[in-house]
Amino acid sequence: MGEGRRDALTTLSAALFLTLSCNNRGRDIEGLAYLDESTEMGYRLGLFGDGTSVSLLFPDLEDNDTRSAMSYVAWGVFGWQT
Repeated sequence: MGEGRRDALTTLSAALFLTLSCNNRGRDIEGLAYLDESTEMGYRLGLFGDGTSVSLLFPDLEDNDTRSAMSYVAWGVFGWQT
């Protein structure tokens, strides 16, 4: 979180894993910080909302692997946030 923003699906996934790790080790406050950052990153990546900005951030949106990765990451963030 302190190194600057590098918004990517892999970074977002890593933030979720950090959330899980912190929560499992009793560091809930730090886990919530990673969870909040992952949600903000999901919005910046266009994973939540009406989908108008997604095609600008992911030009290879027609690729099945990219769409699948986006779906899994978005669902993971949504699941943990709710």
